Amino acid sequence: MKYASPELQTLLAAEYVLGTLRGRARRRFERLRARIPALAREQTYWETRLAALGLKLAPQIPPAELWRRIERLTQAPTAPRPALWDRVGFWQGVALVASLAALAMGILLRQLPAPGEPDYVGIVQAKDSQALWVVQADLERGELRCRTAGAAYPVPAGRDLELWLLVKDEAAPISLGVLPQTGETVTPLKPELAARLARAAALAVSLEPAGGSPTGAPTGPVLFTAPPPLPT
Repeated sequence: MKYASPELQTLLAAEYVLGTLRGRARRRFERLRARIPALAREQTYWETRLAALGLKLAPQIPPAELWRRIERLTQAPTAPRPALWDRVGFWQGVALVASLAALAMGILLRQLPAPGEPDYVGIVQAKDSQALWVVQADLERGELRCRTAGAAYPVPAGRDLELWLLVKDEAAPISLGVLPQTGETVTPLKPELAARLARAAALAVSLEPAGGSPTGAPTGPVLFTAPPPLPT
């Protein structure tokens, strides 16, 4: 069965997430995904990777000439399309270029330097859905990484924001450390905490004295809650 090939599964899932897998091929992928768990895992992997990559990109204003080209391409045609659009070879070429682009991006993302290949990823967002922090857990390295995802969230002088993990069937939240206001923090991921990630129910952020809660439990108001880190 050709769909058992890991390389093909990676390519199909990457194209599906990028949107270059269309029409019957897209519908076939969705049917296969229901029968082949590896495809669902690959799809989740690419959705997570691309979402994380998007958070690193600063918004860009396209040049005026690019906007004019987009307008020309999206305007309704006033004359019959050139014969080029009707050629099967043209669309085959487009599909080939799209597939190669997806494959190239897949290879590029696979080769991104790994601080890197996290086992769990979570995102803390503001109420307006703006991403504030990305939380990554690397079980093999035993590391927990927290980095800002955009502009620094304003924190009163003499205060810090502390990240907490809420675990199913456990009443007390577990501290994941003080969140950075800029850049990234890397802290050891203790084995007992790593084991709890699979049972995590949510993340929460509280306002604490500088350096974090003095009691080991939240002492200030909870400013944000977020879904738990998900396996990649």
